[in-house]
Amino acid sequence: MNVLFLHLPLARRSFQSEFALPEPLTQMYLAPTLGARHRLRFVDLRLERNLERALDRLEEFRPEAAVVGVNPLTLPSLGRVLGELRSRVPGLKILLHADAEYGNSHVSERPQDFLHPQADALVEPYFIARQQEVIAGTLDAWQAGREPAVPGLWVNGRGTWRATEHVANVVGEIGVPDRTLLGTYRGRYRFAGIGRMAHLFYTYGCRFKCRFCPMSKHDGSIVTLPVDRLVQDLRAITEPHVFLEDFEPFLVPEAMSALADAVEEAGIRKRWYMLTRADSALAQHELIARWKRLGLSWLYLGLDGESARRLKEIKKSSTVETNERALRSMLDLGLAVTVGFVVRSDYTREDFAALRAYVRHLRAPMVTFTVETPLVGTALFDEAQRDLTTRDWSLFDLQHAVLPTALPLDEFYREMTRLHATAGLRTMPAMLRHYPLRDVVRNWMAGADLMWRLRHAARDHEPPRPQSFVAGTSPA
Repeated sequence: MNVLFLHLPLARRSFQSEFALPEPLTQMYLAPTLGARHRLRFVDLRLERNLERALDRLEEFRPEAAVVGVNPLTLPSLGRVLGELRSRVPGLKILLHADAEYGNSHVSERPQDFLHPQADALVEPYFIARQQEVIAGTLDAWQAGREPAVPGLWVNGRGTWRATEHVANVVGEIGVPDRTLLGTYRGRYRFAGIGRMAHLFYTYGCRFKCRFCPMSKHDGSIVTLPVDRLVQDLRAITEPHVFLEDFEPFLVPEAMSALADAVEEAGIRKRWYMLTRADSALAQHELIARWKRLGLSWLYLGLDGESARRLKEIKKSSTVETNERALRSMLDLGLAVTVGFVVRSDYTREDFAALRAYVRHLRAPMVTFTVETPLVGTALFDEAQRDLTTRDWSLFDLQHAVLPTALPLDEFYREMTRLHATAGLRTMPAMLRHYPLRDVVRNWMAGADLMWRLRHAARDHEPPRPQSFVAGTSPA
């Protein structure tokens, strides 16, 4: 069976989407599972301007099934793309599944938001191991001319959606991704404004419960993939940069030590980008120093709050003193450190002024700001969903206020723009020291347009776009 993997285009540009373009890891992990029985091709509409031309380049490959990744930020583009697919390939079977991107638990928790009438089925679990099972079973059924009945599926039967047996999200064996699936897209993905960035999974889980994070509803366990599988993947990576996109890898120092041993023994030299908490950075200073010798170049410290009150509010389980000590400690290692803060939608002028003052005091070389967003699948969503001001899921991009604001929306975004502009002016020396020059140029060229978009982001809230496709379902 000819199977087309498809990544949808983003519905809107933002700071997050401009500086981060994640690799399609779910599709890359699905490819080895499906490739033995099906011919596979991949089209990434974040990097293509036109689906028609992308399909033309596939030449003799005529898809019989399309496996289309979905996430909240691409949801508004789903109908248009599916319409184009139906027009171009009549009789095509279309299966929707969750991309491996931040916020993907939405698909499992609110599948009704993704049940589009032009799709044939939706995979409910978002964990990759489960997707491999469900998607393989669905394609096998279609190839045999049967209606799929595998557990973990929503099936569209002549306009009426029904669910098969429920399947829980569990971590399992996922193998090694097939990076050749990317074809000419290889090397075009980025993170934090750094290009030619391959993405890598190693650990999953976190013991902390920050209310805005998908880990806020996790059971606290942390699991790791086999080290030998990572080394096999790393040997296949041709990009010079690697983003370890784990939530908190240094909470399992024994696993990070084992990976360091394996990377060193294999002679793998990459420039790494990793994430960590401030308390983990202090506790694992020597291990992080070892990773610095192995190529760790960029580190993101999620400080998240500028005061003890704010840290307690978001359930960060850290202190201002710990945050500041961690920043100095990591800078002393010679790392390019970015610190991140989370802004509440109901910040007042005084709150914004206090945050700006604290950032000046902190003197961090690079600073980012996100708006606290109740993503579906987080504790914050469960607490705040009745207060949401929109159900346009594409606004849940960590840059838009989707909860009530204390300031008029236009003024809120003016304050957000001021935060980014003030911090952005301080980043140039650090970028010139630590970023490839072409990425520095690209980021600064994009900056002015993004500032304009952020300043006028209040326009994005009108008119509201309902995103539930199932007749009779409630958005609540």
